[in-house]
Amino acid sequence: MLMELERITRTYPDNSSITSVFLEDYFLAFEIFNNGFKVKDREEQSESYRKILFALLSQMLVDGIYNDGDINDVYKNFYMGMNTYLSRFSNIFTTNYDYNLENALGNTDKVCHLHGEFRKLAPEYDVTSLYYKAHKAACDALISKKVPNMDHIYSDAIMSWSWLDKYGEIIEPDTKSKEELFKSISGQLEKIGLAPANDEHLFLLINNNPKIKSVVYYYLKDEDRAELPYHLKKPVTYKKVVDLWTSMQKV
Repeated sequence: MLMELERITRTYPDNSSITSVFLEDYFLAFEIFNNGFKVKDREEQSESYRKILFALLSQMLVDGIYNDGDINDVYKNFYMGMNTYLSRFSNIFTTNYDYNLENALGNTDKVCHLHGEFRKLAPEYDVTSLYYKAHKAACDALISKKVPNMDHIYSDAIMSWSWLDKYGEIIEPDTKSKEELFKSISGQLEKIGLAPANDEHLFLLINNNPKIKSVVYYYLKDEDRAELPYHLKKPVTYKKVVDLWTSMQKV
C-alpha cells in the first residue's frame, strides 16, 4: 500500500482529471475508503459487505470493457504489419481479457491471458474448479444469484490494485501453468501497452528472472518512461510505440 501511495504522488499532479486515473487506481481508492468500514460488533459481516461492493465495482467495469462483445472486434482495425510483428514471438502474454490477438493471428496457442479472459468463469462460479470444491456452499450461493446471459461479468477477469493473487494461494492448475510459462521467459522481453503504474507483480517476476537479459519497452508518454526505473531493474531499451505503429502501416 505504501509503495502504491508513493507511486500516486509521482503519477498524478494536483490538476489531474478523473479521466487520467488508471483503472487499477479506482480499486486502490476503494480499498482506502472502505478500509475503515465496520458494522458495529460484526467484523465478519463488515468483510462480507466489502467483498460484495468490490465485486459489483469489478462487474460494472468488466461489462463496460466487454461492450456487448464489440471489444473482440478491435482486431479488424489492426495495421497490416501487426501479424508479421506478432509472429516473431514464441509466446505472447496479455493482461487483457479480449480475443483480438487470437483473432488477428488465427491462432490461440501462442496467446496466454495472465489476468483471465471473458470466456472462462471465475473459480467461484466454475463448478469444476478446485476453489469451488473447497468452498462449495459459498460458491453455490453466488451462482444462484447470477444474472442470465451475463457470464462475462462472472469471468476470471481479475481487477485489483494489488499484485497479490485474487484468491491468495494459486491452486487452479490453469493459473499455475500460466505463471510457470511466464517465469520461463528467457532472452529479450518486449513490452507494449503495460504502464509502469500497473501490475507490479509482473515487474517483480521479471526482475527475479535471471534468464531475462534485457527488455525493450515501448512507451506512449514520457511520464511512463520516467516511471519505469522505479519498477523494472533490467537493462532497458526505450522505443516510442508510435514509431512501431507507423512501421506497421508501411508493411
